[in-house]
Amino acid sequence: MIKLHKPAEIVACVENMDRIRREIIESRNMAQARIAELERDQSDITHEIERKRCRYADRARLATKLQAVLAERRVLKDWLHKTKRIASVIESNSGVNAQKWTNELLGVAREAAKQAALHDSA
Repeated sequence: MIKLHKPAEIVACVENMDRIRREIIESRNMAQARIAELERDQSDITHEIERKRCRYADRARLATKLQAVLAERRVLKDWLHKTKRIASVIESNSGVNAQKWTNELLGVAREAAKQAALHDSA
């Protein structure tokens, strides 16, 4: 049997694709900003260890803090690496053209959904 998609289903699918695209871009930007913060934190911690004559307890506290910073940074950097090709496609000319196509498709699908709703209510 042939699956006949309703215009409203197509609208929902295209909107979901667009939402995911925007979320990927936003998440990557947030991850890059957080990595920059973590690198500043890492630098601050290592400078604190270098400059001060710390007691063992202070060094242990700083080392624990440094370990947490490095672990979070590694997770973010790994994720950025895994999503690099996806982001490059989204940001490329073909990705921009696909976004224009998606916007056009969304407009046409919304219009078709309106027409279908008017037809169904009549």
